[in-house]
Amino acid sequence: MKKIKFFFIINLIFLLNVNFLYSSETVQKKINNCNIKVADNIDRLKINKINVELDDYRKWTKNSLKIIIGNFRYIPDKFKARFKASVTIEYENNVRCQFKASVRHSGDEKDHVNLKDNLIYQSIDVHLKEGNIRGITKFKLLRPKTRGKLEDEIFFTEILRQLNYLAPRTLYVKTKINNSLSGMIFQEKAAKELLEFNNRREGPILEGDERFFFSLAKDLPDNNVSNWSIGLVPILNKSVKAMLAKQINANIINKSENHKKMSYNSLTNLNLIYLYYGNKFQDNHNNYNYFDYDLDNNLLALFNAENTLKLDMYNLLVQATNSSHGLAPNNRKFYWNSLENYFEPINYDSNSNIESTPNVLRLPTTEIFPSAFNALKKNLQNLNLNNINENIKISGINLSKRQIDQKYKQIISNINTIESIFLKSKKDSIEYNIFSFNNANLLKNFNNSFKQINPDIRLVKYDKKNKNFQNCNVNLSSCVDLLLSKEQIADLFEGQLKINNKDYQYTGDELKLDNISRSRNFKETYFNDTKIFYDNDISLKINIDDNIIDIFQNKPGARI
Repeated sequence: MKKIKFFFIINLIFLLNVNFLYSSETVQKKINNCNIKVADNIDRLKINKINVELDDYRKWTKNSLKIIIGNFRYIPDKFKARFKASVTIEYENNVRCQFKASVRHSGDEKDHVNLKDNLIYQSIDVHLKEGNIRGITKFKLLRPKTRGKLEDEIFFTEILRQLNYLAPRTLYVKTKINNSLSGMIFQEKAAKELLEFNNRREGPILEGDERFFFSLAKDLPDNNVSNWSIGLVPILNKSVKAMLAKQINANIINKSENHKKMSYNSLTNLNLIYLYYGNKFQDNHNNYNYFDYDLDNNLLALFNAENTLKLDMYNLLVQATNSSHGLAPNNRKFYWNSLENYFEPINYDSNSNIESTPNVLRLPTTEIFPSAFNALKKNLQNLNLNNINENIKISGINLSKRQIDQKYKQIISNINTIESIFLKSKKDSIEYNIFSFNNANLLKNFNNSFKQINPDIRLVKYDKKNKNFQNCNVNLSSCVDLLLSKEQIADLFEGQLKINNKDYQYTGDELKLDNISRSRNFKETYFNDTKIFYDNDISLKINIDDNIIDIFQNKPGARI
């Protein structure tokens, strides 16, 4: 009996020890293609290295070499086809994950690819077919110099998220693509996971449609002549006037009637905002280059004062970190925030450089813009720099608390500099560029530019009354009904629809700017036979006969 008890106790101790070992950090399990330790939180582990192996190495290399030796300044889409690949992520603590993926070249210009010592180094776009990296399935691996100053880009995106703006999670990782080893920027794409991580519900994600943006520049040779000297900038100034928007997650259109309505309305309204921009930045009074003039925040906010201020603060912070490359219309991305009813910016392609001092005021501003200076500085003062520092520690770069503090102070200083420039700027120029409704010739510049870019383009309108699409010529003067499948509608909204080798561009429904004001739930009343729409402290006085709207800001206590 004593022997039985003895063996029972020995067995019990053995089982307890096994269970302890199994639950300790030394035991690993194969979970979702990862040999993860049981006690590890994989999302907080530092990424040591990312390995990308192309299934068809020969074909991939041939494609990359054609990009390098091609006599073009902007890389044609035919070189951006997807290839099958395997992606392995090596974390600290010897944790490894391996996933199937598809990859393609990423980037419009040649700075995204280089040949050195018989090895090709290039930026790539990655879609994981299984698994994720910190919840991310779609991301880019970018050559560092393509995103400005690396540490500033990471610091800036951390600040944006702390202030509840949408910004991609950004890391610096050692990367090996086939045989080429280098440090690269890991940056998530604007996709469903970005919305989920930032507690936004699923909705339309939109961006400027670059499909035809570089068309007029396709014959410019790749030589040592600068973009300015070769005449590229005037060409792109012309091309941007034909730029509309597209929805990059058009698959949600068929999810529900609500998703469909959101997609149709938001893309129509953003197209109107781009058309307004195309008529404003180079008109009888303005002569800006496309990358120096911004989309109008009054329109993006649908005239809501609170959201206009959010957008003004965003633009100001972008300028204060010298990240204005991300404000150019071809680089803009937005989330249609259906709960707050405005186009919420998604930060992208900023090229941050905090140490540089701003020297110009970007237009247009809004009536609320003067309030953005103090409001932004107050929000920055409430930042938890310790939390930012902790997040940066796992981002792959090393910034001391002193360095972070210096960058923070430089941003504040840059905001003050921009405020000083604003106060010294000519009032008539500022006032001229504050939004004013004018529907006249809204399509004039658009039509003239498209006739040079792609005279065979077919424009697609949506007829709300009959709930069908219409196939129109570039002047929208001749239209016929167009029957599209669900797949074709998604392609149309994503800027990818071709029928009989002709390109189709979605414009929206009625292209009148006052439709944007109607898309808010404005209260309305009448004063001296003039309809008044008002929302918060911003009022819109609409002259129905002349179709002109004057914006004015109500003073406290004012009544309509």
